Amino acid sequence: WTSPEDLHRLRHLRESADAILVGRGTLENDRMTMTAPQNPLRCIASRTGDLNPSHPIFSTPGGPIHLLVTGDTPPPEIPGVTIHQGDLTDFLTTLADHHGVRRLHCEGGGQLIRTLAELDLIDEFHLTIAGHTLFGGTGAPTATGIAGDFLTASRHFRISHFDPRPDLGGCFASYLRDRDWG
Repeated sequence: WTSPEDLHRLRHLRESADAILVGRGTLENDRMTMTAPQNPLRCIASRTGDLNPSHPIFSTPGGPIHLLVTGDTPPPEIPGVTIHQGDLTDFLTTLADHHGVRRLHCEGGGQLIRTLAELDLIDEFHLTIAGHTLFGGTGAPTATGIAGDFLTASRHFRISHFDPRPDLGGCFASYLRDRDWG
């Protein structure tokens, strides 16, 4: 996290979610437990479903864990985890139709965000812009994964919140999807 304020902002964003979604790589790299006071579903997307059973998500109280396996390999059995195999669109439909998910909060990684953007399923986008990570040329990280690998169509958003924080060396910004643009 760039600051305690950044972590507080993330926790606040989670509070309105029925489910939190993250890619396996981000889950493992950040050692996420994906908790919030209202115990939203904790959803993980993975090609293989190969998760480390000692990961803290499995020993931290919270909402039910759902694992989406997008590859063809049969997913492993993981005690206490509901396994889904298929594509992201079908998984999201299942979450809505069978688990009452109306508000999904995705915390990355880039490939997962990219897929949601390609499917035009992002209604809000929240960024912490940190000056120490912003400038890096063609190899700089982007919200949707690979720099220079553009979406097939533009997605239009409007700024809904902008909070410059010079004391933190960056700013917080939020965007809302503008489907009437143009």
